[in-house]
Amino acid sequence: MSHFPSTNLDFKIKGAILDASETLVDNSLVKVRLSALFLNESIITTESVAQSKLNPEVFNVTFSSLSLLDSERFGVNAFDDDSRVVMSA
Repeated sequence: MSHFPSTNLDFKIKGAILDASETLVDNSLVKVRLSALFLNESIITTESVAQSKLNPEVFNVTFSSLSLLDSERFGVNAFDDDSRVVMSA
């Protein structure tokens, strides 16, 4: 298992959509020692939106949390195990 000590990090993941509860996400990130990579205010969980992935709301909420200009959206990457989610992003 990889371990990323927080003292060696020079970047943070600025936005993440996770189709789970905030508690489950927090516990999972701590368990795999990745919580230091994420900015907490930019993690979008099931409590953050009325509609889950595939609905544009979740992506718009995530973009809003990043404070990006519309012209900067092209620089955002989407990763998911479902290609439909990536395409809807």
